[in-house]
Amino acid sequence: SFNGMGDEECRDREGRRDQRGRGGRARRMFDGTSARQARHIAGKYPKSSAAALVLGTVATCAVMVGAIEARDRLDATRRAAAGARGGGAATTPEEAQLRAMLENARESTWRENLENAADAQGRFMMPGGPAGGAGGGEAPGYVRRIEERSGEILRREDDDRRR
Repeated sequence: SFNGMGDEECRDREGRRDQRGRGGRARRMFDGTSARQARHIAGKYPKSSAAALVLGTVATCAVMVGAIEARDRLDATRRAAAGARGGGAATTPEEAQLRAMLENARESTWRENLENAADAQGRFMMPGGPAGGAGGGEAPGYVRRIEERSGEILRREDDDRRR
């Protein structure tokens, strides 16, 4: 038998001799021992196990968010450097509209953002397109603000390029 304390010889399911311990562990990586140990520890120390699981999840999320933010900062720095050299491509109307949407979302409250998202889904994602969406008449305020801001972004970049 194997008590986990050293390199003992035992037999596997087919009756073959197996050396357990340091080397045998790698050969029998998925034998369920770790899962059994985790279940045992979780049963014996449920509060500590739950706390460790939550902290591990939070730490993983924090690392992922940090990596994404670092990547975004690096991309923004590269874009700014390319724009300063004058080699940057002109902003497309779609890019300007996306920037305007992001600015609108940052300036709005969470409640306004939820209302805007629900309205946008009804307008743009349902069959029939914008005209077949909620109301179908005049565009709501957030759509007008986005259109105005995207126009401003395009005009400003055009003016900057001319100088």
